[in-house]
Amino acid sequence: MVSAAPTVPWCLSASNFADFCPLARVGGRPMSQKTRNPPSVRYPALRSVALGIFLSAIALAGASAWAAWALQGAGLHGVRIAVVACVWTAAALSAFQFWRLQFTGHIRWDGLAWTMQALNQERGSWSLACPPEVFLDLQTHIFLRTTSVERRSVWLWLERSSSPERWLELRRAVYSRAVVLTDSADGGAPANRHGA
Repeated sequence: MVSAAPTVPWCLSASNFADFCPLARVGGRPMSQKTRNPPSVRYPALRSVALGIFLSAIALAGASAWAAWALQGAGLHGVRIAVVACVWTAAALSAFQFWRLQFTGHIRWDGLAWTMQALNQERGSWSLACPPEVFLDLQTHIFLRTTSVERRSVWLWLERSSSPERWLELRRAVYSRAVVLTDSADGGAPANRHGA
């Protein structure tokens, strides 16, 4: 006799789903709305060695392509070689400068608002105008853009290895649909996740 595994009835309501699905339970009791909200989290944002290696590899690949092109037939066009070399140098220096000036400090979600706090005390801390935007998610690395209330953008490359015990909390907070309160001219009306 073959026994079939239980299947989820298509008509389950939210009230009895927690009884049927053990994943919808926390500590043996059903999850409440409160437990579904993202937790408060303070996560370190450090200069990433992995990002530095990645940018260096791209720069070396560009230099190799430039050298191969120069050796394969561009030798008669010295001006073209010089222009491409200048463009490559500017791009490589810009990538290095981007990596070197990476924000170092903490990004924090307190349940109501996002803030950033620099390790350098002179830079202090500031509130974000909207939640961080995810540009690249590699599961163990996230590339985010944050926008301060003054509309200044800061790019963050966050790694799981910086604080593995808080990584999932950070991911829940970044991907949450939480309401963010902003100080605005219309009396501090709440804005949704995308600032609208």
